[in-house]
Amino acid sequence: MRANRSRLAWLAFAAIAGLAAWAAAPEKDVFEFVPEGGRTLLAKAFAGRVPAEDVRAIIGGKHTSVEWVADLRAREKSLPALKRLDDKERRTLADYLAANMPLAKPPADPAKANWDKALPLDGRDMALNYCQGCHIITVVVTQMNSQKVFLLGEVLHTGAVPLIPNMTVLQVLATAGFSQFANTKGIYILRTENGKQEKLPFNYKAVVKGEHMEQNILLKPGDTVVVP
Repeated sequence: MRANRSRLAWLAFAAIAGLAAWAAAPEKDVFEFVPEGGRTLLAKAFAGRVPAEDVRAIIGGKHTSVEWVADLRAREKSLPALKRLDDKERRTLADYLAANMPLAKPPADPAKANWDKALPLDGRDMALNYCQGCHIITVVVTQMNSQKVFLLGEVLHTGAVPLIPNMTVLQVLATAGFSQFANTKGIYILRTENGKQEKLPFNYKAVVKGEHMEQNILLKPGDTVVVP
């Protein structure tokens, strides 16, 4: 009886400890996939000890996005955070500055400013503010072979070719060009359907003469045209 009570007490303790650990775990940001906006990037650039003249020049400046890109590059030595920006982030920040500077109400003392609150919202901020009740759907787009055909063998241009609607064997060969060793009578198409591979013949010389036109089939995604 005592053993059972001890076991139940231990299980209860373990359950409570598990719940406490779960409650204490930091909540994952479901919006972390959204890139940082201009406000966040600028607040990071102003963090720490940075020259007040640079801060005032930025929040009081008025330039185009292109001009801001050049200005940001010129300030990389005095504002080290700017040097860590990649090209996309730099353009994001430049667009933000072009849209929001000069700052309507600049802080009296830039060194004591809370830039997270002093700076206008950026696109990411507004998206998150208006989307807290939204369902987040992540769409992964992959480039698959389903919209391509492939050329192999004695052609000048081997590899993948985008499949356009109603593309025939003759049309795809026209984009490839033959090498001097090509056996144009022995061309074939490899096609996989229902897990089985078919080998479909194509006599180029005959087809261009208007013969065996049934061989000039419409290509399907994933077909491989082989020129021996």
